[in-house]
Amino acid sequence: MARALSKPLNELPYFLSTISMVVDDERQIVRDLKQAERKSPAVYGPAKDHFIIALEGKLPFEKILDQAKKLSDPTERKCAVDVLRASKKFLEDADKSPVRPIPTMSLSLPDNLELKIGPIWTRRLNPERLLVLHFWETALKPRQLKAAATALKKAIQQQQKAYADCDLDFVSLSIPEGNSSRRFKCYSWSELKPLTFTELDKFWAPLCSAWKKYKAEGPRFFTKRGPPTMFD
Repeated sequence: MARALSKPLNELPYFLSTISMVVDDERQIVRDLKQAERKSPAVYGPAKDHFIIALEGKLPFEKILDQAKKLSDPTERKCAVDVLRASKKFLEDADKSPVRPIPTMSLSLPDNLELKIGPIWTRRLNPERLLVLHFWETALKPRQLKAAATALKKAIQQQQKAYADCDLDFVSLSIPEGNSSRRFKCYSWSELKPLTFTELDKFWAPLCSAWKKYKAEGPRFFTKRGPPTMFD
């Protein structure tokens, strides 16, 4: 099997990817950072696209679901279909409006680390609402959800003040432990009960410590997947 040197991360992964890594076990965080070096296919992209089309009311729900069933990639297809089915009631009942991304923000963490906050959308309702989509199968833990809400609130207050008074739709479509199918949850600011900014700094402590250990290790040899290519 061919071997290659890893390419250590130069910055933290994006918003919810980093949030999902923060646990009490620093060794697990280091392992997750190493895993993040090997980029995974963006299997959630089509699911988000179809979800947003439905939320905007551009097509009837059943037609959007039919389109999802025709996606060529089986993993993308299953993800999109499962997401749409689990969120059917929300998508059919929701007030339809344009959904637009807002610029990616950056949040300063302890030890001079920077975290990119995005993608975040707005629902152009009256009043306007922020939208966050979490479609990973593994659900965020309650404290991770609170930290995500707090990080977003802090970044909004610092860099996108025009949205500071907007309420939040934090949509989670994950598979709860012990279940076999996705469960739809939509949280507002009040339901998430964000941490204080001091509590948020404490939340980052294991990540900051693990990041130092991860960076100190440097590149490592790993076994490449698949057969050798002409470039090996």
